[in-house]
Amino acid sequence: MKGARVGARATTSGRAGAPTPNDNKGDKVTSTPKAEASNRDADSAAEDEVPQVFDVFTGEPKVGEV
Repeated sequence: MKGARVGARATTSGRAGAPTPNDNKGDKVTSTPKAEASNRDADSAAEDEVPQVFDVFTGEPKVGEV
């Protein structure tokens, strides 16, 4: 019974302790790429929407027609 209690404590403490530094590092690392990706996506979407309008029936791009 003593071994089971010690093992359970070690497991729970390990699980509780491990995610904290990993999450902090993950937030710091992923925050920058997410910001860059969102800016790139927004820029590319804005560029694509304005000049490229495709005809629904022919599929040809319309330039200057809205």
